[in-house]
Amino acid sequence: MTKDERFRMFAKFLLGRLSVRDDVRAALQRTPLDLIARHAVCDFGTASSRRVKQNLLALEEGSEIRSEYLIDPTDPTKGSVSVVTTAGWGETRVTLVKAQPKRKKPDGLPF
Repeated sequence: MTKDERFRMFAKFLLGRLSVRDDVRAALQRTPLDLIARHAVCDFGTASSRRVKQNLLALEEGSEIRSEYLIDPTDPTKGSVSVVTTAGWGETRVTLVKAQPKRKKPDGLPF
C-alpha cells in the first residue's frame, strides 16, 4: 500500500449539491469542508446514539442523514453546526444550531 492509498477517504453516500449558510462560515471563520467530509464517511460528530442508528438505517434506505459538530470543541457554549443530507441524497445543507443555555437551578429549592 502506498502512502497516498493510506490516506484516501471514501464517501459512504452521495452528498448532492452542497449548501453552506453564511452564518456558518462566519461562526467557524471558514468553509466547513472538513465537517462535510466527516459527515460523508459516517463520522456523525456529537449526534445522539438514536440519531446514529437512524443514520445507519438511512444508508440502506437512501433517506435523510444528519450529523452535528461543535463549532469549538473546547467551548460547547458556542453552539454547533448541523450537516444534513436530504432524503434521496440530492442535497447536503450545513446550518448553524444555536447553543442551548444551561438551566439554572431555582434558588431555595433543595436540589
